[in-house]
Amino acid sequence: MNSSLLKTFGLFLLLVVVIALTSFSIFKSPGSSGITKEEVESVVAEYIQNNPQAILDSVNKHQQNSAAEEGKKAQENITQKQKEIENDPTSPMAGNPKGDVVIVEFFDYSCGYCKNVFPTIEKLLEEDKNIKIVFKELPILGPNSELAAKAGLAVNMIAPGKYFEFHKKLMIGRTGGQESINAIAKELGIDTAALEEKMKSPEIEKTIMADKEMAASIGIRGTPAFIVGGELVPGAIDYEAFKGLIAKARGGKAVDSKEGAAPEMLQP
Repeated sequence: MNSSLLKTFGLFLLLVVVIALTSFSIFKSPGSSGITKEEVESVVAEYIQNNPQAILDSVNKHQQNSAAEEGKKAQENITQKQKEIENDPTSPMAGNPKGDVVIVEFFDYSCGYCKNVFPTIEKLLEEDKNIKIVFKELPILGPNSELAAKAGLAVNMIAPGKYFEFHKKLMIGRTGGQESINAIAKELGIDTAALEEKMKSPEIEKTIMADKEMAASIGIRGTPAFIVGGELVPGAIDYEAFKGLIAKARGGKAVDSKEGAAPEMLQP
């Protein structure tokens, strides 16, 4: 049982105790010696036994209300920080820098769901020349995730034109250590010495911490998570879901993928 559920259940039991105490205060005679611990425990135990569904309904309702409140707060934070999130110069990007719809992805290179959704991201970039995709590192699955995140950011700094291909190879392959990272870099003609040196820079560490803090501030707890046109979408979604969200961001009208300006395209 998670901490939120325990807290909710504890609050419910406290309510039952209050009801029990109130009941005793009403029905006890004025000259009685007071309520015993055993009597309270008996009433609480009897209520729980006789009303299990009421307890579950109360816990579920509280969780739903909490989730709704957290979602509302997260969306408010996204609205306030949308420009900052979508235009962070430290974040790698692909697609049209001036695209009319921005998709922000928080991801982990070791995340299986992130890997599964990558072909959809690639397809969107190929078909729709008026979207911009921003990549936010959220390495939460161990040391190799952290290492790969640093490598991706480093490549974006020293060879930005090769970032997406590097990102793609990390996404479609198994996330390994420095040796496998260097092998991919060599394949793409990236200086491995420069890469390793840049991976150690405080700037890289600062960017990863900033991405983690941003994720926490907008209610993201896992990967992948997307922001499409300012709307938070946690979890992996399919191509049709993306198309619907993109159309919604465009005011409900999907545009032909061949239309729209595509200035200064970064190579996806």
